[in-house]
Amino acid sequence: MWKEASWLGVPRAEIEEKQIYQGDMNGRFALYRLKIELEEPAELVMDISANSRYRLWINERPVLSGPCRSSAYRHYYDTVDVGRYLKNGVNVFAVQGLLCDSMYTSGWKGDHRLSLFSVEALPAGHRLAVEGTVRDRAGSRLADVTTGRADWKVWLDHTWYLVGQPGGQ
Repeated sequence: MWKEASWLGVPRAEIEEKQIYQGDMNGRFALYRLKIELEEPAELVMDISANSRYRLWINERPVLSGPCRSSAYRHYYDTVDVGRYLKNGVNVFAVQGLLCDSMYTSGWKGDHRLSLFSVEALPAGHRLAVEGTVRDRAGSRLADVTTGRADWKVWLDHTWYLVGQPGGQ
């Protein structure tokens, strides 16, 4: 668990291109994508977490949403066996990460982008951490999905954002 992974955020150039800055990131999604090619059956148990919330798909199949709700002082992650989602050929990992950070909305009257808890110690903005090594049936390394090492692509979805219901929490 978390020996090699680093938090992967939205590149500054992507934020500037979309012209969405820190105060306007709450309730928006970042999209993460990784492609790996496998020539034989493989196994993968991976750890995954996000600053606020994530959804994971592998090869267009929904796998998991998480992590479970945490507090400002404790952050959870998920360990999931995803071997059954892998296939021979190109495999695509897709993650949708939602930023719900109270530091952007607390005390801001009129901003309906209500937050969940996010851990105060993490860097600001969208963050994803994944750690895992794809192995063949004999245990030999075939590919790496670890953020900070694998070639994850990141985009900021600037087309829409979530808002809270008027009068709701």
